[in-house]
Amino acid sequence: MLSPASDGRSAARPGTLLPGARHEEPAWAGHLPSLERPGEIICLLTDFPAPPTGG
Repeated sequence: MLSPASDGRSAARPGTLLPGARHEEPAWAGHLPSLERPGEIICLLTDFPAPPTGG
């Protein structure tokens, strides 16, 4: 889950509910972090490990 900085309560909650989730709050993020710094957002999103494959 990637959330812009907010009051710190509502944005962080999904990260506690989803197994394997991680909450990230870029200090520099405004309303459109994916437009402001797309390269940094891509790095955050692709840094997550791949889910295990069943079999």
